[in-house]
Amino acid sequence: MEFGSIVHANHVARYADVGAAAVGLASSSDHLITGLSNFGKKASEQKPTITVQGLKQLGLSEQAANYV
Repeated sequence: MEFGSIVHANHVARYADVGAAAVGLASSSDHLITGLSNFGKKASEQKPTITVQGLKQLGLSEQAANYV
């Protein structure tokens, strides 16, 4: 493997790490926001996360959306 290929692979890995961190942050924020709005409510009155609501609008079943 040439040095240029190694450097390129390293950059790709960094971008993948940054992307994974961004997804994790978005997911954590979604859970935090939803958790705060659901705090103190009965389970039957709680709303799903923003992500689950969006997936359901795209046509996924509630069970499938919750799995993601």
